[in-house]
Amino acid sequence: MVGLQVCHPQYIYLSKKGHKVDLFEKSDSLGGQLKVAKVPPHKSEIGRVIEYLKNDLRKYHVNVHLNRNISVQDLKNMPYDKIVIATGSVPADLAIKSDIKPYQAIEILTGKIPAGKKIAIIGGGLTGLETAAYLAMQGKDVTVFEVKDEVGEGIFSMVRKLLLKNLNKLNVNIVTKAIIKEISNGKLICSIKDGANKVFNVDDVVLATGVVPDKTFTELQGDDRYCFVGDCKEIATAVEAIRDGAEISLKI
Repeated sequence: MVGLQVCHPQYIYLSKKGHKVDLFEKSDSLGGQLKVAKVPPHKSEIGRVIEYLKNDLRKYHVNVHLNRNISVQDLKNMPYDKIVIATGSVPADLAIKSDIKPYQAIEILTGKIPAGKKIAIIGGGLTGLETAAYLAMQGKDVTVFEVKDEVGEGIFSMVRKLLLKNLNKLNVNIVTKAIIKEISNGKLICSIKDGANKVFNVDDVVLATGVVPDKTFTELQGDDRYCFVGDCKEIATAVEAIRDGAEISLKI
């Protein structure tokens, strides 16, 4: 099995059914997106889930191999009857004319803090808003730019309300209906609402424009030996990914 996303119960089910299970993870620790999800304010409890996963892997004798960056050819050469691929998602790219190399939100939430004071976050979904709160708590002057009419689309209403209240306390500026035109010489130019251009001073830029499936192993799709689960197959919620993994494990 390659990758450990939130669809992890499959590893446990397969081991309990008597299968010999090996898990390959390219990083030096387990947890996948959960390692990022626990960083924003008031979400540290998610870290307990990672410890729960580790305990279960030990309990059910799943062999874990860290720091293993597996290639397509590696998978083809492996002597396993079934290979489950759960490599998750990667940040979506956004083509903007810019002389500032942007950070990805996931980089910020894994400890890479921009040196600049004025930070522009492009994308006002959950990740963008949580990243804004995190940076504001580090003393940064943060502005969130969202192309839609309002930020926080798809967030549970009570969570959204509390998050926006916290952002207001942290003096995070939010600009909606914003279409980024260009970032040059420390200036972010965007059109807002009536189509008029507005200029903002920025030192660093963070992209939080969503994720897309990891396509590293796409060429293996269609071969019955390989099972794709979670975000690498289709972007989904954590609950959907868990169900997907469980259903796959019942079929193997």
